[in-house]
Amino acid sequence: MDEHFLFRDRLKGWSNWRHKFDSELTDKEQLDQSVAVMLGSLKDTYTFYRDSDATTARRALDDEKDVVTYKKLADRIGYVRISGFCSKLCTQELKQALSNLKDCQGYILDLQDNNGGCVDIAFESFALFSPQGDFVSMKGTSVVESCPEKWYLEKDMALIESDGDLAKSLRLPNYTGNKPLVVLINENTRSAAEMLAGALQDNGRATLLGRQSFGKGIVQRVWDLPDNTSVKISSAYYYLPLGRAIHGVGVKPDIVIDKEPLLDKASTLIRSKHIAKVGN
Repeated sequence: MDEHFLFRDRLKGWSNWRHKFDSELTDKEQLDQSVAVMLGSLKDTYTFYRDSDATTARRALDDEKDVVTYKKLADRIGYVRISGFCSKLCTQELKQALSNLKDCQGYILDLQDNNGGCVDIAFESFALFSPQGDFVSMKGTSVVESCPEKWYLEKDMALIESDGDLAKSLRLPNYTGNKPLVVLINENTRSAAEMLAGALQDNGRATLLGRQSFGKGIVQRVWDLPDNTSVKISSAYYYLPLGRAIHGVGVKPDIVIDKEPLLDKASTLIRSKHIAKVGN
């Protein structure tokens, strides 16, 4: 916590916990309660302790199947829904969906009610829809200085700059070319899903449709402990490619729609963009 917790002003009394429970903890239940009380004192919704049951439940999401669903709509419009970015199967399922929709004239990506998940999985999804461009930058804290990161795509590479170091890897190919793309968001689109929607918007790759997103503009680190418990703490703010900080604000869609069926409007947009592209 001393080294990585984002909200430094809330750590002023943190050292007082160091010997608070000396000789008082006699069983695992008391330990769990004490750690939960310590982290709860920081008053951050996204910083908490997971007991064994909660940790096991979270790890089960890593193997969740069918997080990506898809179908072909009228006029060869491909519809793809991603329910979350926790499952390690997400990228493969998305690749399969886009491969099966490769003859479509445009795509609808549905991120409504997507609560986010792993940044690296959202970054891979960004690659499947994008030729290149910035994805996200992050600024966290350590004991002595800020620790910036920047994630972005070039034509053949995925790159992550972290505190002066540059990591390169072969990127996933863009499965959608430059075909029209509409992204659906709502007030329950959160975290990594907001990263993806915002990055596609800022890079001019997609039109966002729906309602303003939730506004979770911070990221967390997770420490897995030896007794099958874990600690999750807020560690950095993130910023969209054009520099927007969305924490507590959210991502605003290009076209705000509250009641009209979104699929109908999105399909109309894609058809019009496709016709304009063909005409040009």
